[in-house]
Amino acid sequence: MAVAVAAVLFYGFSWLYGLVISDGGDQDTLERLGADRGGAGLLAAAVVVIVLAPVVEEFFFRGFVYRAARNGLGPVGAALFVGVLFGAVHLGDPDVLPLIPLLVVLGALMCVLYERTGSLAAPIALHVLNNALAFSTTAELDSPASVGLPVGAVMLLCVWVLATRRGTSPSGRDRRPLPAGVQG
Repeated sequence: MAVAVAAVLFYGFSWLYGLVISDGGDQDTLERLGADRGGAGLLAAAVVVIVLAPVVEEFFFRGFVYRAARNGLGPVGAALFVGVLFGAVHLGDPDVLPLIPLLVVLGALMCVLYERTGSLAAPIALHVLNNALAFSTTAELDSPASVGLPVGAVMLLCVWVLATRRGTSPSGRDRRPLPAGVQG
């Protein structure tokens, strides 16, 4: 539920931002990953963008940097710091500059998700959703939805299953009973 609320907030903000900033940037990340070189390139780019990037970036930004920054800056300061850092690392392409404020908001929002749920599954799920939608709507690809949305759906299912198997629901709430004598 937290992921759905965060997604609605982020895409609502994105819509409002799009009304003010008409140039949404022109990303060539998929072409640099070989998505325009046939089916295998498209699938490889989908796996990198929709599976690997969200998992690696969430473990680094939320699991490592945010947790460390939270000790000195508190949750709000750390979320803002990590949001700015998340936006900054996506500056590799100058055409993406108009999207940086959206990435800063997304990065901070994923910190809030992590803080609220206590689980990386929630920010990973939002990141997967965002990247799958971005991948699937890239105009330069002939048939992006045929790869992007299914890969994203499979990844979201995997995040859900892994989070549930560890005894913690994707919302981050521990479902296991506490040991005898331990108070919650």
